Amino acid sequence: MRVHLTQPVARPPGPVHDAVADVDALLARMAGSRLVVVPAPGGDAWTVTLNLHGIERRGALHVTERYPGTGYLLEGEIDGLALSGLVRVGPVPENAGPQADASMLEVTLALAARSLRGRMVLASLRLMQDSLHARLAARLAAVAQAMETAD
Repeated sequence: MRVHLTQPVARPPGPVHDAVADVDALLARMAGSRLVVVPAPGGDAWTVTLNLHGIERRGALHVTERYPGTGYLLEGEIDGLALSGLVRVGPVPENAGPQADASMLEVTLALAARSLRGRMVLASLRLMQDSLHARLAARLAAVAQAMETAD
């Protein structure tokens, strides 16, 4: 399953990247009530608890690559479900109009089953994919709005 989100931000790419480079803050804003993300010792790693249908599923996330000035890649696993999350910041495409001081924030999540349990979790997530996409898009829009109003 793949979820791709794009969000324009009325700030230049540099400050937007600086804001999303704080992975702890971005994860906290995007997680919602079903996902608890706690920093793990050593930095750039987190323990994760997902509450889905009343069942707690545990796992871990870590930054596997950083792309200076443009983003990073998160990878991990939660109870047999592999997760890859790419966060990128770039300029707004030229065909989007005159927005010289604007950025485009992109978040791409990919989920894949690594076990029978993971297949069951993924099947239930696919049933809620539209609402999941809408909730994540709303959270990303709130992140963008906070960046736009920050000094």
